[in-house]
Amino acid sequence: MYIFRRTRSLKPEHMLDGMAFAVEVAAKVTSITGRDLSVFNTVFGAPIGTIHWTARFESLAELGDVTAKLAVDSGYMDMVQNASGLFSSLPSDTVVSIISSSLTGTSQRYAAITEAVPANGKIAEAVAFGVKTQAHVAKSGRNTAFGTCPFGAYGAVTWVVAGQTMADIDTLQNFFTTDATFQKLVADASDLFVEGSGHNSLLERIN
Repeated sequence: MYIFRRTRSLKPEHMLDGMAFAVEVAAKVTSITGRDLSVFNTVFGAPIGTIHWTARFESLAELGDVTAKLAVDSGYMDMVQNASGLFSSLPSDTVVSIISSSLTGTSQRYAAITEAVPANGKIAEAVAFGVKTQAHVAKSGRNTAFGTCPFGAYGAVTWVVAGQTMADIDTLQNFFTTDATFQKLVADASDLFVEGSGHNSLLERIN
């Protein structure tokens, strides 16, 4: 399975109109392709107004088929073009190849995302660490996934943990800081990643 994420930042003066467009264009994509998109706004960890459109695919070929349908749909292309003034950046696409997951079929309201880049010669060990940490977090009853990024920074990895409320995010953060097994896994992995490459963000679904 792959998780596709398209990210784009809104201009400050167009926050409300931009978020409305983000939801509308997701519905347009669904009407054309039959594919459901989740639309998220950044809560923490990136500039305010950073919008994320996400969907799950079984293969890159399936993702390519959806992209091809959109590319030839004039209504969709006009809609995107007409809204270009709402944004301060071009779209940026990320694909995560999921290795281990306990995610359910429906997106929850919040998604906590951690991204990092393995150190040279440490990719295999970093991936093994990622699988172990994902499995341990999943045992606590949380919806979570871990995967590698085939495009972008070489060897980059991503963890996702989903929650329905901010209280869920509170308990997640408490788990990270107090669970002895998790803390030991992290301590043992201190040399596996490029220093400073780790990044945490929290997204909230708006559709």
